[in-house]
Amino acid sequence: MKHKDNLIKMSEEKQAQMIAEANESTNKYNILIDEQKNLHERKKSLEIDLTDERKKSKYLEMEKVKLNDQKSEQAEQLEDTKKSLHAANKEAKKVNRTNRDIESENKRLVDAKYEAIQEKTVATNSVSALTREIEYLRKQADEDRGKLENLESKKEKFKQNIDMIQKKINDMEDASKADKQLIE
Repeated sequence: MKHKDNLIKMSEEKQAQMIAEANESTNKYNILIDEQKNLHERKKSLEIDLTDERKKSKYLEMEKVKLNDQKSEQAEQLEDTKKSLHAANKEAKKVNRTNRDIESENKRLVDAKYEAIQEKTVATNSVSALTREIEYLRKQADEDRGKLENLESKKEKFKQNIDMIQKKINDMEDASKADKQLIE
């Protein structure tokens, strides 16, 4: 019986071991089922992500095409702008050249104006000096005329005085002759 009991015990142990192994297998199976569910959900999630990424990729591809079109347009605009800038630079150079010419002409005219003003000032000063000189000479001439008139009047007085003296001398000589004739 012991043997039977041992066998039963062994069989019970084996059965317990088998049950434990079955439980472990069940647990592993359940874990694998859970992992399979998780993998299936992950697969669905990845498929959704893949679909989203494909949509994003298509969107980005369309955006890339738009950007390339914009880039082409911008390149054309840039080229046009460069041409316009080049033309504007040429025009600016012409304008600068014209401005320099005008400035030099203006400077020449200003210099000529100042030179003319200086010449005018010199001429005005000369005319003023000549006017003063003429006024001085007129004054001198008036003074000299006054002196001459004074001298003329003195000359006339002297002439009259000389004539009177001459007449008196003649009268005295006549009287002296008459006295000599009377004395004789």
